[in-house]
Amino acid sequence: MLIRNARVFTVDGFRRGSIRTCGEVISELGDGLDESQGEKVVDAGGAYAIPGLVDLHLHGALGRDFCEGSDEAIRMIAGFERREGVAAFLCATMAQSISTLESMCEVSGAYEDPEKEGADFLGVNMEAPFISVQKRGAQNAAYVIPPDADLFEHLQSCARGRVRIVGVAPEVDGSKQLVERASASARVSIAHTMANYEQAKAAFGQGARHVTHLFNAMPPLLHRAPGVVGAAWERDDVTAELICDGNFVEPTVVRMALQLFGTSRIAMISDGMPSSGLPDGTYVLGGDPIVVADGVGRVERDGALAGPATSLMGVMRAAVRRCGIPLEAAVTCLSTTPARILGEGDRYGSLEAGHLADVVLLDDDLRTVMVLFRGREV
Repeated sequence: MLIRNARVFTVDGFRRGSIRTCGEVISELGDGLDESQGEKVVDAGGAYAIPGLVDLHLHGALGRDFCEGSDEAIRMIAGFERREGVAAFLCATMAQSISTLESMCEVSGAYEDPEKEGADFLGVNMEAPFISVQKRGAQNAAYVIPPDADLFEHLQSCARGRVRIVGVAPEVDGSKQLVERASASARVSIAHTMANYEQAKAAFGQGARHVTHLFNAMPPLLHRAPGVVGAAWERDDVTAELICDGNFVEPTVVRMALQLFGTSRIAMISDGMPSSGLPDGTYVLGGDPIVVADGVGRVERDGALAGPATSLMGVMRAAVRRCGIPLEAAVTCLSTTPARILGEGDRYGSLEAGHLADVVLLDDDLRTVMVLFRGREV
């Protein structure tokens, strides 16, 4: 396929040009590429061409919950993600019983999609259970447990090494051992925590390199108590997730975070729930009823924020429209940076020859014109 007359995303911003695909990969980019015999030609009409997005953190979609621990749930979520222009994703755990976590990890380790019917499932973001009860948010307190390195290694074995990120509250006993041992096979993230600056700094020194949904479920950044945010900012090798729907982090703070950390260290996430792709109503997340109203989910029992009810593409639109983030910066944080965080930057996150042909065309209103997944139009 040859896509002509597009505003193509590059490291230097958008540039007019063409994209040629061959099979599942991008084969050529440039101006004025000549049509090959038998090649399908698409006139983009000046639309933006961006790489497929990469979501590091979502829980479900279309009424299906990753906590079901089923192959079908992952398959349904993957199909939704692909249609929404997401090329690859991680599913995030909730605090659940150990047997349920084992089931989720086993299904994740065995999951395959040989026909490429959905976005690429890259593994697990183990958001819980090794977190703080005080900052559990929508997580079920009954299943929150202290950091346990042996248990993590067991779950990683169940997942056949597909746990890519694991969350930990560094102020809880057992965290040091977990951080040091888990960092050998996963990216350790400070998550759902009461940690102060010193405790967060120590965790980064022990090997933690990531922060789960920055600002949410942690002490705030204060001028005499910089906390997790301040400790993360000081480390150039630490990255952070950010929810940019305009509800979970105020737009001014979103812009501030991008100025502080830069686009190379911020991965915008959906934190999407089973309600993603469906209307407002009551859904189930990790066994708990979640009430969704105006695109925001709250736990029915106590009103705690649970997550946005949108896709990562919806987050992109909110980041640009509500938060005032330039489109090229948003795409970097939604695709290039998360791909690099996972060590997958040679396949996803940019439009370059040799990379997978995951391309999304957007009009000036950021509406999706076309989704190309591995060279096939969705």
